[in-house]
Amino acid sequence: MFQLVPESTAGPEKGEPAPDADQRPSVPIGRLGVVLFLASETMFFFAIIGAWITLVNNKPAAIEAVARGLLPHTLSFGLSLVPLAIGSVACRVFRKDPRKFALICVIAGIVFIAWRVFVLVQVGQAGYTARVAVGFAIFYLLTIVHLLHVAAGTVAAAFRATGSTSTKLDGLSPFWVHGTLLGAISYAVIFLTMGP
Repeated sequence: MFQLVPESTAGPEKGEPAPDADQRPSVPIGRLGVVLFLASETMFFFAIIGAWITLVNNKPAAIEAVARGLLPHTLSFGLSLVPLAIGSVACRVFRKDPRKFALICVIAGIVFIAWRVFVLVQVGQAGYTARVAVGFAIFYLLTIVHLLHVAAGTVAAAFRATGSTSTKLDGLSPFWVHGTLLGAISYAVIFLTMGP
């Protein structure tokens, strides 16, 4: 059905004739890898969200404890997604200049990580840990996995911004947008299901 090819031979270059209609389409290996990784990560995030929704439906008392700990930080968690949104917009604005896009992603990623860690430390210092309620375990798992996702994107963007990689890192843009969307969906579900 599809033919996997190295990035350098994927598709016609300028001046080359288009592939014949009877040839199998080629899929760059790097792009396929990014798509498969993002698909598996999406399933993982939705499994965590499913665990949260199950907890909300079956253990409302556990959610009350989580709400007491997290609701004062709702604005901080929401605003922490702003740097990721800026990076997502930058991938459209700087489509022709991937180094500028990558530099903006590095700055946005560092701001996001620092902000989110600061808020997590505040929540933890207030005594809201996984030992208080199982809902915090789900919340911390979701947050730490999201931080790792953004950290990986930030490191990849740093390599791209400095030009110290020979690969094009075509997957950086969808990776960044994917992280922003998963974060927004995940935290929206958590904060909207906690109730007033």
